[in-house]
Amino acid sequence: MLGFALAAEADPPAETLFRFGALAFHVLTGRAPDASAPRPSKLNADIDADLEAWLMRVLARDPAARPESAAEALSLLEAAL
Repeated sequence: MLGFALAAEADPPAETLFRFGALAFHVLTGRAPDASAPRPSKLNADIDADLEAWLMRVLARDPAARPESAAEALSLLEAAL
């Protein structure tokens, strides 16, 4: 199901990937990501370093630092899990 949701748009803009990451952050931590939010693992001890790295990458302030495509974001997420 996750792959279908990300693949619905062949090449979503970096903003769409950011919104997906923001949703994942909220689901995993119970808090919206913002400048004052601590690292995800501080809010949920079940978030390991790999998943946290994925979250931080899709939530990067610089769009160029985010995954280039939905396929890349999904591949990175699968590797993190």
